[in-house]
Amino acid sequence: MKGVSVIMFVLMPFTALLLLWIFFRKRYYWEHLIFSIHIHTIFFLFFSLLIAVELLLPFKPSLWPFACVALLCVAYLLLSLRRVYGRSWKATLFRTVLMSVPYVVVFFFLFGVGFFWGFLSM
Repeated sequence: MKGVSVIMFVLMPFTALLLLWIFFRKRYYWEHLIFSIHIHTIFFLFFSLLIAVELLLPFKPSLWPFACVALLCVAYLLLSLRRVYGRSWKATLFRTVLMSVPYVVVFFFLFGVGFFWGFLSM
């Protein structure tokens, strides 16, 4: 599990770089980095609350709570990107999808590296 936190700490600056390239407003990199840290913190909070609730339940819940929290995170991301960067809904949605492709690729690459590293260090 230590690898997941390392992956997230690598993804935060990478997300800021994607925001800088894709939303290219006249902002400094550190402003995008602060926004990236904020978004990742909110996602951690949402999923931590979900895990805490699931640990307290006496039965194993289905996948629908996870799907609901994931949708909530996507909605929060879209709303916050729209608010911070001031683009139209269409532009915000397009740029979010455009930003998500390299993010997901890098996430799965780092997850694979972290999984392999964890396997080697056993």
